[in-house]
Amino acid sequence: MAINPNKSIPVPVGYHRSVLQQLGDTPERRAALLRGTGLCLDGSQEEEAVNLHASMVLVENLCREFGEEWPLRVLVAWGCAMQGALEVAARSAPNIGESLEIVARFAHVRAPCLATTSIKEDSHRAIVLRPAIAMSGVAWRSRMMIAMLSMGSILAEILQEDAAGLRFDIAWPMPGYVEKLRAALPGEVNFLSEDSAIVAPASLCARPSPFADRDLLARSVAQLESAAKRVAGVNMVPLRLENLLHIHKERPSADHAARLLGMSRRTLARRLAEHGLSYRSLLERVLKQRADELANSSKVSRAELADALGYSEPTSLSRARRRWSNPPET
Repeated sequence: MAINPNKSIPVPVGYHRSVLQQLGDTPERRAALLRGTGLCLDGSQEEEAVNLHASMVLVENLCREFGEEWPLRVLVAWGCAMQGALEVAARSAPNIGESLEIVARFAHVRAPCLATTSIKEDSHRAIVLRPAIAMSGVAWRSRMMIAMLSMGSILAEILQEDAAGLRFDIAWPMPGYVEKLRAALPGEVNFLSEDSAIVAPASLCARPSPFADRDLLARSVAQLESAAKRVAGVNMVPLRLENLLHIHKERPSADHAARLLGMSRRTLARRLAEHGLSYRSLLERVLKQRADELANSSKVSRAELADALGYSEPTSLSRARRRWSNPPET
């Protein structure tokens, strides 16, 4: 039986409670937001963390109820007080550049669905944000916005209203809620960028933090490293492969996918088998999701749909869809 690795990855519970308190304003709305999550979060349960699967279902429910801009309705949920040890470590670092490095290194502890890359150039330093797992476009835009709002709140506190040069690059067209987003972020906001990233010039990175504290930094980093080990202990290969298959529309072979993931095909097969999965079963899952998304989002012919999914002819897609509708018993 296939095991969902998302259900083994812990996510801090605080902001989930905050969001539900603010947006679940009626029993009916709260029930709609919690549908499919398996969560209660009403104080009768003592959850210290939720799992990534429940968190992502909640995000999808929020997007459906309020649109992808829902994070802008609950700004308090992304404030410094909600960031735990990540905020403490970033604030107590010796300078802004080191603060950015800490955020890039440990952001996945707060949001395991994100992959952050730190890029250091002579002129600037950047934190590039990409999805670490497969998710819908609307969920990714909402999750990326949460990350920028959370990191922005940390940087705003350290910079103390002097964020000249700080830039938030966003890799999608300017949305209708642009003015609200610009008002919520402590820096310049650009759209249609190559990557979604937080960028700080070298002069800003060199600025000392007014809250620098070596002992506090060491204690908070140790706490973050412990949390990172718990996340690292989960087999993320199925999630990384699923995301890879979503990104690469040309349907890479198992050998090619393994190389892109930095492992042999045999290792890939073994890590998938730990969750009762195979390359073929995961590929079929992704193709079904993509077929449903394309069919629901636009009017496409059978031939166009087959071509978009990498099938040589519509009859091959029809056979695949019959398999998806009638999976073999396990």
